[in-house]
Amino acid sequence: MRRTSILLAVASVIVPSAWGYFVTMALYRQAASKHVYVCGLPALANFILASLACVIMSAAAFILGLISYRRLARPRPWSRLVEIAVLALPFLVVGSYAASFFIAP
Repeated sequence: MRRTSILLAVASVIVPSAWGYFVTMALYRQAASKHVYVCGLPALANFILASLACVIMSAAAFILGLISYRRLARPRPWSRLVEIAVLALPFLVVGSYAASFFIAP
């Protein structure tokens, strides 16, 4: 379960950002081939959707890591607790940034 949570945490950063990039570039490439202008809102929507996917995948990785940490015998190593904090880092960073889009100025 520990290895799965680490792989899911790495994938939570790479997969949504790559998806957002390729979808946005395909949109702009298609618009350029038809010689039309596209505003930035579709790119922003793709970015917010990729951020949401990152938050969901990172939260799942954090929960799996926490479950595997709780299954350890009682003198649990501190390094594993640091690992749990690192697993939660994309969730906290991207989640707070994505939530800032919905907070009125």
